[in-house]
Amino acid sequence: MSHKAQIEFCQNVKRKYPDYFTGKRVLDAGSMYINGDNKYLFHQCNYIGVDLGEGRNVDIVSPVHKYKPGILFDVVISTEMLEHDKYYKKSLKKMFELLSPGGLLIITAAAKDRREHGTYGTDQASSPFTLDYYKNVTKEMIMNSMDMSKFKEFKLIIDENDLQFWGVKK
Repeated sequence: MSHKAQIEFCQNVKRKYPDYFTGKRVLDAGSMYINGDNKYLFHQCNYIGVDLGEGRNVDIVSPVHKYKPGILFDVVISTEMLEHDKYYKKSLKKMFELLSPGGLLIITAAAKDRREHGTYGTDQASSPFTLDYYKNVTKEMIMNSMDMSKFKEFKLIIDENDLQFWGVKK
């Protein structure tokens, strides 16, 4: 799913690290097209979208934490998915595992002040495969799910109601 803050953040990361957005192996975790997708960021890339069900921009139907492609990726991107993932710890660990050394991990997610969405009691179209789970993502959830010492550099911020992370794996 795309929204203004998420788009601006991803474009800023692309400006900071332009070499990661052309001719690379890219995994988009939670890739289904809902109000947009991340494919527009990448050029001449081997781009694979993984999500829980079939849909536009989904190449592989699988939970991220169970995905076993047999290759590593130069970029793993996950935007607006983690708040819908009850296995977020396993998913974050798997995203890191699937990242090549020197690879770039990009994450955005709904932070604490974002309204619940994509559940049975709200707009079901926002996350059609996870209607029974929603949890706003905190910095602590990210920090406790990945070993930050394994990143050469990273940035983790809350911008209004958006959690934003990028990291370059050692």
